[in-house]
Amino acid sequence: MNRTSNYALCQWEETDRIRRTDFNEDNMKLDTAVKEVERRVDGLDGSKASASALNALAGRVAALEQPRFYVGTYVGDGKQSRTIQLPWAPTFMLLFSTHMEDEAVIFLTPDHRAYVINDRVETESPFLPEIIGSSLVFSNNWANTSSSDAWYIMFR
Repeated sequence: MNRTSNYALCQWEETDRIRRTDFNEDNMKLDTAVKEVERRVDGLDGSKASASALNALAGRVAALEQPRFYVGTYVGDGKQSRTIQLPWAPTFMLLFSTHMEDEAVIFLTPDHRAYVINDRVETESPFLPEIIGSSLVFSNNWANTSSSDAWYIMFR
């Protein structure tokens, strides 16, 4: 009897005696070989990302593709109360403004903190504008002086 080159399976000649044990041995070899292929295929499936993981990754990539900063301007209207809508809720903002002929840089954070830096004073004040969500909110006319130009840089 001849055997195959890869798995040594039986290849009978016309004159060979066919025995049940030959079939059983061949079936065991085939079963073992097929199981090994299944293990390899299962290993490949296990290394593929799930749909939810791919969706999460797509969301992270989309977030990274968003602008990281934004520059905007406004002209003060002198009102005690004013809200300026922003394109998103920033993590912090630098506001460059004029108040009573005094130029200032104001550092704003979403936790309702505001710091003024100018030639004369560095201060923390409750009267400064606030970041509330995706809005810049003025509760008095500080940094919203009538006809004064201001600009800001906000960051994600």
